[in-house]
Amino acid sequence: MKFLHKYGTRRNEIRRAQKELYFRLAMVAAVLLFFAIMVLITQFRPRLSEETSEALPQSANMGDPQNNPELIRMRKDVANLLEEFEEASSKSAVVSDDLDLLEKAIDIQRAIIRSSGSDIASKTDLDRLFNLETMFDEEMGSFLISESKQLEQEAEIKWIENAFSEGLALMQKARDLQEKVNSQFPKSPDRNPSRLHVLNNKIMVWQTGPLAKKSGSTETRSLS
Repeated sequence: MKFLHKYGTRRNEIRRAQKELYFRLAMVAAVLLFFAIMVLITQFRPRLSEETSEALPQSANMGDPQNNPELIRMRKDVANLLEEFEEASSKSAVVSDDLDLLEKAIDIQRAIIRSSGSDIASKTDLDRLFNLETMFDEEMGSFLISESKQLEQEAEIKWIENAFSEGLALMQKARDLQEKVNSQFPKSPDRNPSRLHVLNNKIMVWQTGPLAKKSGSTETRSLS
């Protein structure tokens, strides 16, 4: 009986070894078949014609970014727009049309970097874009905050005149402009979370202020 038990155990081990061998052979065959199929696909895949290759977009293949005629023309456009903005802003306060000049210059400068490839764009082009964006944020922030403070002053006057709804509407516009500067123009020195907090608190007080003011005047009249 001991002999039969050992014999049976050895037969099981042989069967397991054979199954493992067949499995490994099957895996090797599958890998070889996969590579054979890939080789066939590569051999019979249709090649792009020269006409098709030329038709593909070549946005990042414009040769030397510093000597490409199209990029040189675009850089000149940026310089002209910047010069026009500086001339206009030196004569009077910056207005909306002046800011449009800066925005156009930024759009062209971004196109220059996209055309030459952002990974190989020259440091000069990247620095110019950064400077333009910084200037735009600063000028736009100053423009909007000036308007915001003007609205705040007008709101205070309306409040004193007891034109509560008009004063509240103006104060909300002043708050919205400060919030816009804070959220949309990160390089602006006029970003001011503290002022936004003050304006929000003032609006909350003003929303209930008319009732308190009217009740106070009623009590005064009753006492008199």
